[in-house]
Amino acid sequence: EPVAAFVVMEASRGAALFRLVSGDLEALRRVLSGREALTSAVERLGEALMSSAVPSAWAAQWEGPQEPRAWMREAVSRVKAVFEWRRKVARGGLLSAPVKLAELFRPETFLNAVRQQTARALGVAIDELELETSFSGRRELVSAGVPADVIVEADSLLMQGATLGGSPAALQEAKPDAPDLAATPPCSMAWVSPDAKRALADADASPRLRVPLYSSPARERIVAEVSLPVGSARGGAARWVMAGVGVFVSGSS
Repeated sequence: EPVAAFVVMEASRGAALFRLVSGDLEALRRVLSGREALTSAVERLGEALMSSAVPSAWAAQWEGPQEPRAWMREAVSRVKAVFEWRRKVARGGLLSAPVKLAELFRPETFLNAVRQQTARALGVAIDELELETSFSGRRELVSAGVPADVIVEADSLLMQGATLGGSPAALQEAKPDAPDLAATPPCSMAWVSPDAKRALADADASPRLRVPLYSSPARERIVAEVSLPVGSARGGAARWVMAGVGVFVSGSS
């Protein structure tokens, strides 16, 4: 299955990244201890680390935080997490519980794998499917005909410029003393057919605002788009566009 294949590849990618970083740091230690001669590769590595920059060879494998220690900390965290994802896949229960997209090196590729798996489950062309999201649980997606086993429950997403609250959830103005990034309720994500999209629109005609789901607050890499319920607040969607509302997979820049 596409999702299982992705997780295996992601775990292999994490293992390769770990070997690359470990090997580079060991080479640097050998040079500093006088056991090996300085090479141009080790010189570039040392210069990057001394200037608090992530070595280009590392950044080419994963675009993480810009500060080396933060980059290594986040990389190690993801390596551990994706191996746990692989164990869940082996047990057959990955999508039966909430997942954290921030644990992946390539969350956008994961969502594309879910798209492929959904197309197979529904017997439709992959291009017919569009991503729909709900912050009110997976029930409305299931009621529109989306198979429960291809719905992603994304936990620990972050929002800037507003908060999601109330029942049903809707955009609200953040309090003056609130943190810059606020946790959202779990986000149910699914790739839906045109018929399911119409069923969702018929079931809930309330205004919504589609915004990018960015990988980080730097707003440089878009993972997907999410649909945010606007609610009845004065100003409608335009108010939240002016507020610069954004949703992020991770809080690390």
